[in-house]
Amino acid sequence: MVPMAIEHPDRDPVALVLAGNRGHLSAPHYQDMLRASGIPVTGTDLERDAKEVLHGDAFVYGDPDHIADVATRYAAAGVDELVVNVTGVA
Repeated sequence: MVPMAIEHPDRDPVALVLAGNRGHLSAPHYQDMLRASGIPVTGTDLERDAKEVLHGDAFVYGDPDHIADVATRYAAAGVDELVVNVTGVA
């Protein structure tokens, strides 16, 4: 399951990450998962952590071509099913 949002001038990607994932980012097991995947979250600075999640493509934000590119990279890494989570914008 990957949270995603299409880029739009009225959207703040950090706010979208926090809207849909604030609870997850506060949970030690989720922080451990992100760190194990190479995303250096702090566990204390949620805004910084949201930026790291965006940078690491654990929340995919951008134009449709960028989102398709990330999905292609997931497929190349062996992902054969991708659930798109739009909680941040919903």
